[in-house]
Amino acid sequence: MRFSVSVLLLLAACALPAHAASKVATDAFEVIAPAKDWKRAPAFDPPGRLTWNSTDMKQTQGQLRVTFEGAPGEDANHALQRILELEKARIRDGERQSNAERGPFSSDSMVVGGLKWVGFHVDIHGGNRTGAVTRWVAIHPDFPRRRRAFMVALDEETPQGARSADRSAEAIDVLRSLVPRGMGLAGGIADAWLDARAAAFAAHLDTTTKLCWRSRGTDESTRHPWIGLGKGIALEGDFWQMSDLTPTDSVVDAASADYGAAFDRNGDGKADLVLMNRGIVSARGGVVLPYAAVLADDDFDGRFDGLVVENGDTDGDGRADHRLLVLDTNHDGEPDQAIRFEDATFEKAAKKLKVEGGVISDRLVGSTANLVDFRSNWRDNGSMLAEINRVRTDCGR
Repeated sequence: MRFSVSVLLLLAACALPAHAASKVATDAFEVIAPAKDWKRAPAFDPPGRLTWNSTDMKQTQGQLRVTFEGAPGEDANHALQRILELEKARIRDGERQSNAERGPFSSDSMVVGGLKWVGFHVDIHGGNRTGAVTRWVAIHPDFPRRRRAFMVALDEETPQGARSADRSAEAIDVLRSLVPRGMGLAGGIADAWLDARAAAFAAHLDTTTKLCWRSRGTDESTRHPWIGLGKGIALEGDFWQMSDLTPTDSVVDAASADYGAAFDRNGDGKADLVLMNRGIVSARGGVVLPYAAVLADDDFDGRFDGLVVENGDTDGDGRADHRLLVLDTNHDGEPDQAIRFEDATFEKAAKKLKVEGGVISDRLVGSTANLVDFRSNWRDNGSMLAEINRVRTDCGR
């Protein structure tokens, strides 16, 4: 029997021998990795998450995750409690699905490195297995300017006949080492892409959310004749949706795949950072991840000059295994710099790619080409940016 609150068994079975502890990072935080008996999970982590699996199959098996996510709420405390309650709801749901028995939620808190961590621990029993779930959450110190949170999650499971081992101390060691990094939306694309993603996917959307709808241009034959804009829905940004049909009730269809978020980083009334939802993609490790593209106008001239895409495919097996940062450093409309990365754009493992005439030597999921040309993509999406800005003006504040 496997508890539905954890997928750690299959992942842990794939883990390799432990390695020495080291500093690892995303573009939003860095931590000291757990050293003894832990290995990075073989599956490709979603952006802003680092995952490790325990390696000793003869004792309690664990999965340890550190994540960066949006934190909506009236204030920092409401945002924190909202995240914790959501985690508790997931555990209760897993308990019902697996017919397991759950103990009481035990709360705790600590202050480390200027971050206040609040969390809970709960034991779970079912059949011939025992388990435990521990969560710690800290709100970003720059809240509410950055409505973000960090979460350390530990799932433990002890099969029958295995030695029992408490791994919570190892999780707390990782928690204590966490340091926020980056300028978020106040920075350029390399800083802002992960914050834009966290803000967009933390947006609360339902059929009561009304959008301001405007026509796109004057050509009635345009495939997408409408843009719906909801100011402030995506935390610090505006939610937008494009529709093939004239909206009858002016409400957002939360199931639509044609949506994104737009951000005005310099406060001039115009969007200069846009996230576009791209659906889901198969990724290394047999997982399926939602993925996005984030485009930035870092010199605020109305044209895109930076991009992060999340579906890089080094070996061409149809599964994402890296991400790609693309820059137009001289602002001539053509990419001239590209970096392949997994967790952070600045990481040591990141690789600079060959760029010639705006064409990048790389491969994306679903493509057989080893060269990627973003020039027309930037021009087309630049037109979309102009339309979004027109709608922002037409819809008013």
